[in-house]
Amino acid sequence: MKNSVAVSDQLLDLLQNRQNRKHFDDIALLVIDSPELIQKLFEIAISQKTNLGMRASWVLDIVSQQRPKLLEPIISQVLPLLENLSPSGNKRNFMKIISKSAQIEKLGGPLLDIAFKWASNPEMPAAVRVHSIETIYRFAHAEPDIIPELILILEDIKLRGSNAEKAKARNTLKLLEKLKKL
Repeated sequence: MKNSVAVSDQLLDLLQNRQNRKHFDDIALLVIDSPELIQKLFEIAISQKTNLGMRASWVLDIVSQQRPKLLEPIISQVLPLLENLSPSGNKRNFMKIISKSAQIEKLGGPLLDIAFKWASNPEMPAAVRVHSIETIYRFAHAEPDIIPELILILEDIKLRGSNAEKAKARNTLKLLEKLKKL
């Protein structure tokens, strides 16, 4: 493998070039074939306050959809940085990755606090709120005492949210009803 700086430069070049889904899928395949690139891509995602960082986190999201276990080592690294990530697309991508992670319960209270804060914030982009709701819902299986607070947020979103947020709220409320019956 080439030296660390050269690898980072290559990844930056790839992220700057064509910006379509197929191109990012190809980068994700490269990363899947060379898992040591995950840490480099993560470093780009958190250090770039531009669209490059968001593109890097998008590639990580694509990798997580295909090979979720490959991203497990960086999940715990994301949490302390999550609230201060920018642009908001980074928050969306990382919250999506976390919401589907097998490690979600290990992240505990700090993640749950962020997810509640973002889910209840109407200023937060819809996709960030949707993935925050999913994160809270996943916690609700192990911690049913959080369900009433989640229901309050979802009822508010049904009244004031975007169409995507309203759909997520309705679907999650249905799932919570089933969960309460168990």
